Amino acid sequence: NWHLLAKCLLDHSDFDGAYDCATQALRLEPSNGSLWATLGALYLAADQTADGIHALEHAVHLDPLAEAWYQLGIARHARLTASATEGARVNANEVTAAVEAYTCALTACPYQRDDITRRLQQLHSLPTASSQ
Repeated sequence: NWHLLAKCLLDHSDFDGAYDCATQALRLEPSNGSLWATLGALYLAADQTADGIHALEHAVHLDPLAEAWYQLGIARHARLTASATEGARVNANEVTAAVEAYTCALTACPYQRDDITRRLQQLHSLPTASSQ
């Protein structure tokens, strides 16, 4: 129930309440991959990208077939796009990590295939530090 309440509060942008409920749920079910994915979504919604990525990485570690791969790909991709927008060349290892997340998402979320394919093409067009 704590997890469901956290999702509901997140949907209503009550980040503090959602965080409190998610934390309570984690105390009860620390190995729940879906809960970690919700926590990742919460962090991302609150513009805490690094924490969001960390929570999503934990979610897919707990459940390697989780749809959280898609969220993880989007989060990593967004961070890379922000870096490229600022004029910086992006780290090739970070691009590889985003590609890995999207590739795993193709299995976990086959209904997102077209979107994932488009996002993969965008990743390959980013200027990397090694493409000079």
